[in-house]
Amino acid sequence: MEDNLKETPKEVVTDGGYVSKDTIVAMKQRAIEYIAPCVDEAGKGQSSYDQRGVSAEYQSSQFVYDAQTNSYLCPQGKILSYEGKEQRHLQVSYRYRAQRLDCEGCPMKSQCCAGNRVVGRSVHRSEELAEVAEFRQKMQSQRAREIYKTRAQVAETPNLWIKAKFGLRQFSVRGLAKVGMEALWACLTYTSECGCGCAGEKRWWCSPRREKDRNGSCRRKNGPVFESLSSGSTVRIRIITAQVDFF
Repeated sequence: MEDNLKETPKEVVTDGGYVSKDTIVAMKQRAIEYIAPCVDEAGKGQSSYDQRGVSAEYQSSQFVYDAQTNSYLCPQGKILSYEGKEQRHLQVSYRYRAQRLDCEGCPMKSQCCAGNRVVGRSVHRSEELAEVAEFRQKMQSQRAREIYKTRAQVAETPNLWIKAKFGLRQFSVRGLAKVGMEALWACLTYTSECGCGCAGEKRWWCSPRREKDRNGSCRRKNGPVFESLSSGSTVRIRIITAQVDFF
């Protein structure tokens, strides 16, 4: 948008695949309102506990953090020392781990870290940036949820039309320039369809990629044919490898 219109958008809406700490912070710094789904960290944590067979009594919330020694104390009284930090999606996570021998001799190992054979039990302490906390709170509001609901009709409907109605499920050409041209004409056809739909009757389809030659025989074309029929006028656009034919 900045390249084409020389303007910065006031609002950006994306799906969950684009959500990250860096994206949230960058949008905040550029004064762009960012709307996207928030990851349920609690839900992911519970699922991980269930898969590893960790009982409720030995989940991370039951370990006590000591700020003075920067360590954790497990329910059985063993110390988990600081090991390092890592980036985990929207948070910075600090990792603490117990000694392997402490866990090996623990009578509650089967409920705490049954799968750990080489290392001791670990827990994580997470810190969330102020920008991320603000973003998470905003996405709990009804206004933000209503805005995000509009994403599907704007982003997903064109994709569905291009695939299902136009039959463009894979590109018929090679090379970035040619593929870009084919995608551009598909988008142009869809955009024109929206405009024709407002003016009157609309009927759109993707014709089979065959037509008769001078001898009356059918021959296959290299690209899909996008056709529109509205208000008595017909426009046909065919994409052929490196050039575009109007007829």
